[in-house]
Amino acid sequence: MPQLNAALNIIAGKKTYNFLRSQNYTELFSVEQTVDNSDTFIKLAGFGGSKKAQSLEEADYICMYNVSDTAAEISLQLRPWTAGSPDTYSTSSEYVGTLLRPGEYLVLPNHALIHYSTNTAAAKGTEVDDKLWTAVNSSNMYSAEITTTDGSTGTGTSFSVVDGKKIKVGDILQILTASQEYVRVSAISDTAADGDYTPATVTVERGLFGGVTATNHSTGSTIRLPMWNQNAHQYNKYSVVQTDSTGNYLCTNLWGDEGRTGGGTDNSSGADGWVPSSIAIKWYQPGYQEFGLAGLTANTKVGLTASTAYQLTVNCDAAGAQSISFTTDASDLTLAGSNNAIIPKIQAALDTEYYTTGSSLKEKKVSIGLVGGDIRVTSGQRLSTSAISLGDSGGGDTDLWGVGRIPAVGSIETAVAARLPNDTNIMDGLAIPNLDAFTFDNGYGVLYGVGSGTIDYNSGSIKIKGAYPDAEFSISGVTGSALGGAGTIASTSLRAIIAIRVRSTSPIKNSTVQILAFN
Repeated sequence: MPQLNAALNIIAGKKTYNFLRSQNYTELFSVEQTVDNSDTFIKLAGFGGSKKAQSLEEADYICMYNVSDTAAEISLQLRPWTAGSPDTYSTSSEYVGTLLRPGEYLVLPNHALIHYSTNTAAAKGTEVDDKLWTAVNSSNMYSAEITTTDGSTGTGTSFSVVDGKKIKVGDILQILTASQEYVRVSAISDTAADGDYTPATVTVERGLFGGVTATNHSTGSTIRLPMWNQNAHQYNKYSVVQTDSTGNYLCTNLWGDEGRTGGGTDNSSGADGWVPSSIAIKWYQPGYQEFGLAGLTANTKVGLTASTAYQLTVNCDAAGAQSISFTTDASDLTLAGSNNAIIPKIQAALDTEYYTTGSSLKEKKVSIGLVGGDIRVTSGQRLSTSAISLGDSGGGDTDLWGVGRIPAVGSIETAVAARLPNDTNIMDGLAIPNLDAFTFDNGYGVLYGVGSGTIDYNSGSIKIKGAYPDAEFSISGVTGSALGGAGTIASTSLRAIIAIRVRSTSPIKNSTVQILAFN
């Protein structure tokens, strides 16, 4: 894939300023045109929409350069947008003009340029803050019920929907009848050809993700947007929105119908999609319980006896108390001085329970370690329900509690439940953004921070890789904005420069302008 490398170096006195841009591109648009001073201008380039002559579907970099000895007037034709909830657009045009004198150039980093009705921020839109899901929706694993269908019989691959503007190509849909069928949307067409996709015809791939195969559905069947982790390839794998055991999550419509306020694929009712760099994902911190000690180190001895079996119970995520037994080493009685020390032995016992059939800790990760000079037992799941409860054991081994420096079980610290982290931390009296707790998007649809992945600004489809395993999360973003949508910035011609038009400012001499654009 070819690469664009652009550099602007400015030397002003003793100071040097360097501005660099590097990106891959698939298409190059290049035109050099000599123009007269016609009052109606000459169109040199158009952007957005379908591919056609003198046009580029999208542009991530545009350069206009006057290569002649005569000034040129540049007119940028823009789409007018009106501030609202969501923002809406007009099919008319607004124009912004400037001059390019000989040897001057104008660079735009992308083709997103609009005319906005107010002096407020167009990209502010409507903030969806710390989006979580209700107990009702979570228990059924869907984010929205959006429409109804006509009958769909046998192995047919298309059906009608009442409100097609809330569905995107690539969506996973659940047709809710007596038999639940999951389908993937491959195409949407505007049935009435009036631009509002109400009604619409949806073409799908049928019988997916372990639901029923293609089956009959009655007229008026409800359609849901499922939000379960599609990376698991099984619709009933989880009962909440969470990553899998490798920290991965995939969903085509996690947001439900939020961010889908426009009219189908052409946004004919207003602004669809999400604003680049507005996405923030916050991950649950796991529940834990501490012993209530202080000043402990790896080499601390807490008064346990050598070669003695001790026991306690651990209840992780309310799965039930499980008895844990371990035997101290004959010589190493430190907390964590070696692999034979006390904490590693308890950890080994916990790890064994993870694989033990019939154990309440089967497939429940639990860790024990030193944190801030105390012994902490932590749930390995970052679910909203994650918790640890330590207790006495009814077995035959010596109970751990009340031995040496270990407090009686009634004196240990109160358990701390799972929680979402604070947006800011207070350090030396200052509020510091808690950036390490988040996953962000970089404005190009790439997720970074905790884990990595991608976000589609148009549909809201999200893919997370390598984040915390078995973790729930909340998510924030800005929608309903004239500057939201797919691609690097703009999704269609609605948010793009419609056209670049040029004329000479001289009634005698022509001027020549070169335009380069990359997608």
